[in-house]
Amino acid sequence: MKSARLLLPSILVVVVAVASACGSPIPQAKFNGVSVGMALSAGDRGDQGINGLSAGGLDRAKHRLGTRIKLAYLNTQGDDRSRALDNLLAARSNPVIALGDHYAEELTVAAAKHPAISFAVMDSATPTAPNIT
Repeated sequence: MKSARLLLPSILVVVVAVASACGSPIPQAKFNGVSVGMALSAGDRGDQGINGLSAGGLDRAKHRLGTRIKLAYLNTQGDDRSRALDNLLAARSNPVIALGDHYAEELTVAAAKHPAISFAVMDSATPTAPNIT
């Protein structure tokens, strides 16, 4: 029951972000107070790939639902994933979404340190903590 309660915000935001990116109608409810953090994959939001699509979905969720968003970018080598997640956690993001399977190890560590935070990862099934979707 506790893990379901922790994962609900992540599932909701991911569904809303995907629905928003696809242009599907969503309820006009306001989610003020929800601050979604997203750790991007290597590159930037203009990559016309996973970063751009996901950031665009969050932009629409912000506009249509009133959520706050924070994006964390990786350095050019893409090896500062822990720093990206730490920045989102310091900004009090919940849920925190990571883009890519290369976040598996860092997400597992962050989830263990922050059991009250809901995490989600796209394009990976590796992390298996109760607060990771």
